Amino acid sequence: TGAITGNRKVTKRSRTFTFTSPDPGVSFQCRVDATKRRYKVRKKIRKQAVAWQPCASPYLVKVGKLKLGRHNLQVRAVFNGVADPTPTVKVIRYKRK
Repeated sequence: TGAITGNRKVTKRSRTFTFTSPDPGVSFQCRVDATKRRYKVRKKIRKQAVAWQPCASPYLVKVGKLKLGRHNLQVRAVFNGVADPTPTVKVIRYKRK
């Protein structure tokens, strides 16, 4: 997967990002933040992985459920059912105007 382009500062309800691959015939999967806190077990916070979702470029990130602050947008290419093990990451910062 090539670089993810788009303004990393998000101050509105959504922001559009674009990405490409030099390889023809690939599809993409995206996710924002790889893990999130989900539950407590014996006073320890356990994290659960955020599932990859099929996506296409341009990709619209909706920030309605995100907390203010830093987040990671990850994009990976998938070819013949095999996902790229090294996703491209863009750090985005959600803040109010």
